[in-house]
Amino acid sequence: MKRFYILLILSISSTVIKSQDVGIGSKWIYNQGWFLPFPNQDDKRVIEIVSDTLIGDEQYFVLKGDCECSLDLELILRWNEDKIIQYFNDSAHTIYDFSLVKGETYEVNFPSSNGAYETTIVVIDSIGFYNDKKVQHISIAEKEGSYMDWHGVFLEKFGSVNWCMTPQFPLCENGTSGLCEYITPQNDTIKFNEYNNCIVNSIIEPIFEKIAVSPNPTYDNWTLEKSTSIKEYKLYSFNGKLIRSKNNLNSQKIIIDGTSLSGSIYFIELIGDKFRESIKLIKMK
Repeated sequence: MKRFYILLILSISSTVIKSQDVGIGSKWIYNQGWFLPFPNQDDKRVIEIVSDTLIGDEQYFVLKGDCECSLDLELILRWNEDKIIQYFNDSAHTIYDFSLVKGETYEVNFPSSNGAYETTIVVIDSIGFYNDKKVQHISIAEKEGSYMDWHGVFLEKFGSVNWCMTPQFPLCENGTSGLCEYITPQNDTIKFNEYNNCIVNSIIEPIFEKIAVSPNPTYDNWTLEKSTSIKEYKLYSFNGKLIRSKNNLNSQKIIIDGTSLSGSIYFIELIGDKFRESIKLIKMK
């Protein structure tokens, strides 16, 4: 199966991303990109949470603004633990799922014309963490009928950092690219470094070498092996809290002591000269 890879290296200004929730007043400010089909618009696109609403027993937020070719866009979204869910056509659809790890896939539906919807198949190529937020580097699986244009990097709570919050239909080639700023409900501003469309990025085709881990699940320790030297590791809890780290390893084989850890799911980020990968570890109770 052919896939299209875009890997972005996320660079954030000195403002630390805190774990504040989204809410009324939250704003996402994107760079419009390389082509402006609307000459009377400026070079930024803004979507904002303007209100909330109850659908059944669930609280959703109403977002309005401009993105891609959609002026006066309206989205109805809900943030639910590791997921961001969109409501349309009288049903809920998951558009982001940050519980997924490398190698897992999921389908994203989004509204198109005449009450129908389009589908894109998201592939998690690798995961990582930035300032306690999970990051997914994703590509789109090529499949007949699949919408191919949503790809890049997803950042927990914020959504796509190089596209709009959701795929747009119809798509126009205006190249919206780059989450420049996020304004919190408390009116604090998180700035993303404005370099090359607000996000420091490079387009490469990553080569992910297999990491051997055993046993997994485990009751005590994990042994991890890779064909190239591991220089550093960082071990995170399921909610993204850094538990421990170690550098200057320079080894193709490392042992992670899990005897003091409680039964749960963990993520370990392995770093080498030419790779940075995260995989899921399971500790039995």
